[in-house]
Amino acid sequence: MWMAQPWGLLWMLLVSGLGAAEELAEEKVFRTEGQDLQVPCAVNVMIYADSQKAWQRLLDGGEVQTLAVTERPTGRPTVVRVGRNILRDDPLEGKLTVQMTDLRVEDSGLYRCVIYRPPAQPILLSDPFRLLVSKDPSAIPATGQNPPARSPTLRTTRDPSTRPRAVTQPIPRPPAVIPSPGPGANLTDVTAGIRVPTFTFIILVACGLVTKSLVSIVLCVVTQRSFGS
Repeated sequence: MWMAQPWGLLWMLLVSGLGAAEELAEEKVFRTEGQDLQVPCAVNVMIYADSQKAWQRLLDGGEVQTLAVTERPTGRPTVVRVGRNILRDDPLEGKLTVQMTDLRVEDSGLYRCVIYRPPAQPILLSDPFRLLVSKDPSAIPATGQNPPARSPTLRTTRDPSTRPRAVTQPIPRPPAVIPSPGPGANLTDVTAGIRVPTFTFIILVACGLVTKSLVSIVLCVVTQRSFGS
């Protein structure tokens, strides 16, 4: 029994640590009342060309509030306005732009872009981010007034068929280096020098044959004279 208490304490610490880590990693966007918020959400047209998109708010307790839903894609850009939420859907470009106008303090909360397909679970198009609206402009951090263009961080689903494939190419071989003749070298002389041994060999063979023939003639003459005497 005494071992169950430490394990339970460790489990509680682990759960609380994970919750704190998620809270620290959560991206925040700051605005003051009366300002607008514009959020770009990238969409993979290869997979979700005919899908509806939605702008949702995540409430406490895990409840999801769908604020606006785009029309069914017809191949042309559409604009849907629900209250102060505007959705601009461009299916050909694979782009969904969300705009919240005339922000108020009560608009503060967690938001996300999704592929809307009830009753199935939606597919995230962007990581949820927390919007913090304040009445006092001085309460906004300097980095929160103008968030970067990639805020919130977008998560684009990629079609597996479009993954780049590695192409194996043969390793190029270095060209053969042929030494060039130095200045003043005569290419004709080099060719002649290469042919000289062959010509000399022919002369030597011919001389040998002539000499052998002469020796044979002399021997025949001497033999005939010897028999004649």
